Amino acid sequence: MAEGNKRLQIRTCDIRRRLPEWAKVVKTINGVDIYNLNVFENIMSWNHENLDTPAFDYYGTIITYGELPDKVNEYICGLRAIGVTEESVVTLCLPVSIENMLLLLALNCMGTIANNVNYLFLKSDLDLYTRQKGSDTIIILDAFLPEIVDLLENCHIKMLSLQVYWTIYLLIINMYLMTFPSFLPN
Repeated sequence: MAEGNKRLQIRTCDIRRRLPEWAKVVKTINGVDIYNLNVFENIMSWNHENLDTPAFDYYGTIITYGELPDKVNEYICGLRAIGVTEESVVTLCLPVSIENMLLLLALNCMGTIANNVNYLFLKSDLDLYTRQKGSDTIIILDAFLPEIVDLLENCHIKMLSLQVYWTIYLLIINMYLMTFPSFLPN
């Protein structure tokens, strides 16, 4: 392997967990202590000494454990800006990507329920994945929008956020002020 492409290797047997002072065991399953940590806090408790190591390495995009907290906080700020709260249920309709993983971590940190669905199923089961699950927000890749746009006109969705070209651009559509057909180009 060329020197510039050398990956940092971590021997998992050498990893030592550092828990926050406030962490408490909530239950033990098969001899394993389960703490009151969200997914992100749990990941970081194991990787506090591996901050230069890639947390994500996906098609050339690398985010290290040291960069991960700031990235997750950016997504939390974006989600709060569009009105997502702890009580929200957010339907994610995205391909496997770093952005999808960051959204899942951010939603988990917020205490929000993330409903991650395949767009092929969303088209046939929009009511199941939104109204029946208590979701009034969809974050969807712009390329998937044509698959469900006809269904959105008469549904209860209040916020639709488009993920365009792998960068999050949040577009809020309030169903009371704007109808989807007037928003979409002809």
